[in-house]
Amino acid sequence: MNIKTTLLGAAAATGIIAGTLGVATQAAAQEPGADSTPTAERQSARGNFLARVAEKLGISAEQLQQAIRDAANDTVDEALANGRITQEQADKAHERINSGKGLRGFFERRHDRREHRRDLVRHAIVQSSATALNMTVEELRAELQAGNSIADVANEQGVSLDTVKAQITSDAEAKLDELVANGKLTQEKADEALAKLTENLDDILNKSKQPAASQ
Repeated sequence: MNIKTTLLGAAAATGIIAGTLGVATQAAAQEPGADSTPTAERQSARGNFLARVAEKLGISAEQLQQAIRDAANDTVDEALANGRITQEQADKAHERINSGKGLRGFFERRHDRREHRRDLVRHAIVQSSATALNMTVEELRAELQAGNSIADVANEQGVSLDTVKAQITSDAEAKLDELVANGKLTQEKADEALAKLTENLDDILNKSKQPAASQ
């Protein structure tokens, strides 16, 4: 196996390596007598893990790290080309990848951002639904916590579910337009987000949450 083929294989495994780094570091920190706090020890554990991976591939640790950086940069370029991120976001991602700060934090931040976006979407749906149902957000949340779906509450309130859908879609479109105008989101990504919301809206509105068990 030549070096070029080996590096391509290493680049293809970037996601696996990045995900495993956290597990390896945690395992090292949990060894008897190990201190899980110092940053230097965590960095050492990650470095040792990468060295083992490089040895298995028959390349140097430096070549492996460069292949991982190259793969991460390629992933950012692909996301930019597909309109999933803006040029500003791509530039920041490239800067972080190439700064030597490590990829573990890069992937963790992407996960955290996704979770944060999901929370914002859930909050926006509840807020828009409450507006359509002439309720406060707190009142609607109480109904949801009791195990009712938004569709259930709409039926109780005598409000058409189409009215609720229209309110949610209108509010979402306005917010997405604002993000596009501010350069925080591409138009293509905004269109995809709105289409995905519309596609899943029936399931979202009819989904009920199991009420908390009484103590």
